[in-house]
Amino acid sequence: MKIELIGKRIVNIALNQIDGTDTDKKSKTAKVTLNNELYSNVKDEKLFRVRYHVVVIIESRLQIEITYDFDFRSEVEFSEDLAKSHEIRTIVPSMAYPYIKTFAEQLMLLSNLGSFNLPYFDFFSSPMEPNNS
Repeated sequence: MKIELIGKRIVNIALNQIDGTDTDKKSKTAKVTLNNELYSNVKDEKLFRVRYHVVVIIESRLQIEITYDFDFRSEVEFSEDLAKSHEIRTIVPSMAYPYIKTFAEQLMLLSNLGSFNLPYFDFFSSPMEPNNS
């Protein structure tokens, strides 16, 4: 199935510096939590939106919360079955996460909070689980 990324936008950002007592200059670990919501388009049944809620925590340093919308076009109509499909759980986050990762890393750098490399995810070996809300 062909799925095409047709648009993206940041909906919300919160960056909070954490006052850590850790004076050790060792490499800080980054933890990324990713949740999603799916929305169909009432005007065009082949369009859908995935809203990612991302929390990035750099231990004893900072926390970033980002809400990022990604719009996609599919060659088939969006349905509940498609929402639970392997393609939506692997291909879609694989297309979106590089934008999220790069944005968060650049935000930290531009905020003069340090240069941190966020982890990569292999959504093909560990697909995102559907949101049960």
